[in-house]
Amino acid sequence: MNIPSQIENLPVKEMGFSAFERCKSLTEISIPNSVIEIGVCTFADCVSLKNISLSESLKEINIGTFLGCTSLTNIKIPNSVTEIDLSAFEECSSLKSIDIPDSVTYIGDYAFYRYRALTSITMPSSNIKISPDAFLNCNVSINLAK
Repeated sequence: MNIPSQIENLPVKEMGFSAFERCKSLTEISIPNSVIEIGVCTFADCVSLKNISLSESLKEINIGTFLGCTSLTNIKIPNSVTEIDLSAFEECSSLKSIDIPDSVTYIGDYAFYRYRALTSITMPSSNIKISPDAFLNCNVSINLAK
């Protein structure tokens, strides 16, 4: 599914709270660069969602944005993102690795909670605040970029 960059000649700048929550048939989504905000739990429990292309203008991965997206295997966090909030990727059990760009300065509690398949995370080595339970119940190797 491709989200349009405009609707009735107005730019699409945000996606609302729980907009696609529990949409079981959603497998792929492409979010245009006009989008700067994705609401809380926008894709929560989209259990068939495998791939997502995020806006290069996105500022934050909000609370529970991808919570319970158990089929998600591929995601690229854009360099525009500064925060990965509470439970953003909680229980995304098919995601094996993730690269966190240098732009991210905060990772909230449970952001990567219960990642069964996650084996590798690459993140910046400085200027990042990581909440104590950000990687709770993960068996993951964290690689700090230089």
